[in-house]
Amino acid sequence: MDSKGQFLIIIAILLLPLNAFAEGNIRIGRIQIHPGLGYELTHDSNIFKESERERADFIHTLRPGVLAKYQGDGDNFLMASYDLGAIRYAEYTDNDYIEHNGMISGLYRTPVGFYGRFDNIFSHTADPLGSSNSYRENDPKVRRWFNEGVLGLGYERNRLRVEANYGNHYERYLENEDSWQNRNDHQYGLLGYYRILPRTSLLAQYRLTDINYTNQNNGDNTRGIDGDTSQDALFHQFFIGLNFDPTGKVNGELKLGIGHKDYVNDKDWNDEEYEDVTTWLAETDLDWAMSAKTKFNVKFSRSLKDSTESYATRFTTTAFGLGVRHTFFEQFTAYASSGYSLDEYDNTSSTLDSRHDKTFTAATGIEYQFKNWIKDWLTIGLGYNFENRVSNFDDEEFKDHRTTLNFLAAF
Repeated sequence: MDSKGQFLIIIAILLLPLNAFAEGNIRIGRIQIHPGLGYELTHDSNIFKESERERADFIHTLRPGVLAKYQGDGDNFLMASYDLGAIRYAEYTDNDYIEHNGMISGLYRTPVGFYGRFDNIFSHTADPLGSSNSYRENDPKVRRWFNEGVLGLGYERNRLRVEANYGNHYERYLENEDSWQNRNDHQYGLLGYYRILPRTSLLAQYRLTDINYTNQNNGDNTRGIDGDTSQDALFHQFFIGLNFDPTGKVNGELKLGIGHKDYVNDKDWNDEEYEDVTTWLAETDLDWAMSAKTKFNVKFSRSLKDSTESYATRFTTTAFGLGVRHTFFEQFTAYASSGYSLDEYDNTSSTLDSRHDKTFTAATGIEYQFKNWIKDWLTIGLGYNFENRVSNFDDEEFKDHRTTLNFLAAF
């Protein structure tokens, strides 16, 4: 930025009214601005999650960010945020990377019950732990970006709420060897709620995802995949369950359902057959405020994901987690959590056993929030995380210990 631009920014800040800095953040009319800065120092005993030849390192993360929110009438709002992560390894500096994360979200309700909402997240990263489907999990510098958005139009009146929505997931890898995982998914959904108790509603949901691997279909990849062997599929999901209002002691959703994946092609690029699959699914995330100081969280999920391994086209993940947070002496918060997940690969190879991974996780820590001269905006935390994967494929097993000291300043 040139000197003229810097000067204009300084003048704009000086011209803000004094009450713009009231109540712990910057306010300009209905707009709130929350700048923040975080720093983490982590010791990781196994930075690549390897079964042998474990490599440890200290990792420094500096993360400045800002959130801006416009509050309209009622619960109408428009919100956007951005944070930049600068990640530096003390010894394995080839892993250093910068990541950018952005978010925008909004809601508008009409007086007669119709509403529109949208949510969008963006991330540009190169972390060494791979993506959600474990692609290149142990490799450094997996450079990629993704954008995920959803637009919903609905109607809410008395006990009933219905919504139709459209979502898009676009993911792009920046290296040519990874381009076969580029995808552009379209998702269409219907959602309905009917309130049966003051803070509890029945729900039903249907989602249809059109999975489209762009660089597999056009042949622009290093694997020899084309439109006749791509992983394209239609994924149908139907859920029923309960929704709990955020104002109650219990909040969140409990959903159970069924999913059916219908592959477009008959065989993959290894001449192995694609097999359509039907399986049960779950999406449950519940919080329980036992008291003002003690809160519990329960998560249970079962999902179907595409595999990036040559011996399997997909895998099913079943996961369970339990966590608790307790505040004492007003300024201290202690937390603990544990989890278990099972990944089951549907092998297409006739020469290998089916792969099964069991992962056990545990975490604990403590946070201290300054409440005196710093006025609630500085938090210091110390945490420990443990992860242990057991697999019938020996090279997929690992153990990892992470100890983190973090500072967060949020104005």
